[in-house]
Parts: sequence; C-alpha cells; structure tokens
Amino acid sequence: MGDILVVYDVTVEDQEMLDAVEKKCNAINVGKLQKVERVPFVFGTEAIRVAVVVPDKTDGVSDAIEDYLNSIDGVSSINNVATTLV
Repeated sequence: MGDILVVYDVTVEDQEMLDAVEKKCNAINVGKLQKVERVPFVFGTEAIRVAVVVPDKTDGVSDAIEDYLNSIDGVSSINNVATTLV
C-alpha cells in the first residue's frame, strides 16, 4: 500500500480573492498537504495549485478533497490536473 499525490488547480471568482482562498487551501484537513502555490492561468490571471498526499485505496478521499475545495468562498472551479502514485 502506497500513497497517491493528487493535484488540483483552483480558480477564483475574483483575483482579489486569491489571498483568502490560498489561506483556506492551506488549511485543508484531508490527507497531508504537500504544496500550495500560485500558477499562471489565463490572460494574466493566476490560479492556486494544491497538492495533497493521501493513502492509496482509501475510499472517498478524492471526493472529500474536492468537497473541501468547492466549499471555500470565492472558488469558481477546481480541476484535477494530476493523480499519481508516490
């Protein structure tokens, strides 16, 4: 049994909300937070990339991460950009 790294890009409704959304992303309580960073998105805007390590073969953990990220005020959308064994 190993671990899985899941990476999401989180886009915000308004670029002025980046700090608040980034702070909430750093407080994720599912799995082990690996990294939160801002990445270029479109037309000079930024998204927040969130990387979390979770145990392999744990049911519902991806749903829990997505539910948490979607519950943050100001989040427009989330997109899973990578899932890999580590």
